[in-house]
Amino acid sequence: MPFQGAKKVSSFCGADAGLFGIGMVKINVVQNTIFLKIVFCILKVFFNAEMSAVLHAGVSKSCNPSPDGHQYLGTTSVTLNGRTCQAWTSQSPHQHNYNQDHLYSDGSVADAANYCRNPDDGGHVGLWCYTTDPNIRWEACNVPACGQ
Repeated sequence: MPFQGAKKVSSFCGADAGLFGIGMVKINVVQNTIFLKIVFCILKVFFNAEMSAVLHAGVSKSCNPSPDGHQYLGTTSVTLNGRTCQAWTSQSPHQHNYNQDHLYSDGSVADAANYCRNPDDGGHVGLWCYTTDPNIRWEACNVPACGQ
C-alpha cells in the first residue's frame, strides 16, 4: 500500500520545497519500491512550534538583530508616528500579498500578529507594518538595533 500522506505533503510543500536550501532526500521504501521525497517543509507542517522555538532560542525580542529586520521577533506593534499596525492576517483596511508563513521569522502569518516585521525581500528596508489608518498604507517602525 503506498504512503497515504505523500500527496497531501507534496501539495502543501510543492512551492516551498526549494526555499530552505536543504534540498530533497530520497528514501527507498523497499516493501513497495516507492521513492518518497522528504523536504524540510514536512518538519514545518508537523513540528512548526517546536522548530520555531529551536531556531529562535536566544534571539532577543527587545531589539532588531539585523538591518533588514528579517530576524526580529519582538512585539512592537506601533509605527514611528504612533499608528497601530494592521494584523498581517488581515486584508483591511489595506490589502496585501504577505500571506505566506515562510515570509515570517515567527513561523507563521498568524504568529506575526500585528507586530512590526519585514516580510519583503526588496521593497522595504528595516521593520515596518501596514497601519490600521485607512489613509496611511504603511509606515516604518522604530525598534533599536541590538548592541546600540
